[in-house]
Amino acid sequence: MRTWQARFTAACLGVCVAALLGCGDTDDPLTPDSPTARVLYVSKLDLGPQTFVYGQTVRVIFDRDPGVVTVEHDGDLAGSGTNRVFAIKRSPMRLTWQNGGVLVLEYDPIERE
Repeated sequence: MRTWQARFTAACLGVCVAALLGCGDTDDPLTPDSPTARVLYVSKLDLGPQTFVYGQTVRVIFDRDPGVVTVEHDGDLAGSGTNRVFAIKRSPMRLTWQNGGVLVLEYDPIERE
């Protein structure tokens, strides 16, 4: 089993990669040449010893509309524009969005309700 430090590092690296991929600023509609949206906030991060409940919602806020966002591993996504919400169903969860953005979040352990 991984330590909380490893989970913290994985969560931070995912946020940092997403932020670095999104350098630049534009208010233009999404086009193939527009910068990738950056993640500004994730409501629940695994930052230490804590338990997550299956189906618990997580809010992700972007600096601009990321376009189509996909949650891999049975993830459902709600919301539009810069504000998106998904439910914790597996760990790790991988979010991808238009123009190559990616965020990997790890929630461990996940308990049933």
